[in-house]
Amino acid sequence: MKVGDVIVIISTIAVSLLIAFLTTSQSSDSELFSFVVMHDGSDVLEITVDRDYTGIYEFSFEDQTGYVEIENGKVRLLEMSKEICPRQICSRLGWANRNGDILVCLPNKLVVEVIQNEGEEDYGADALSF
Repeated sequence: MKVGDVIVIISTIAVSLLIAFLTTSQSSDSELFSFVVMHDGSDVLEITVDRDYTGIYEFSFEDQTGYVEIENGKVRLLEMSKEICPRQICSRLGWANRNGDILVCLPNKLVVEVIQNEGEEDYGADALSF
């Protein structure tokens, strides 16, 4: 190896470490959690709260009422009556907490999607990514 090769290698490593440090050290003043509830393609409820917020929100769709629970940067659908949702599969889906997570209730055409969760990493590439 020549002196020029060593200089190029060291400068490449230094720049790479600097970029890695700058991208991981960026943080926001407040960590926010946002999600949207959609019924048949239309927004019914859109909420943005602090990540440490805990509470229950009510939303209406087709003369019915549904509830979502928020707890520390996670959201889930609460159980609905058997008349509204016969099998109640959607209330057993669990928590959604990462960007892009979706909870679906097919009988009612409801979708709950996490649209922003600062401080939480994305899933990244999946098996279908090229």
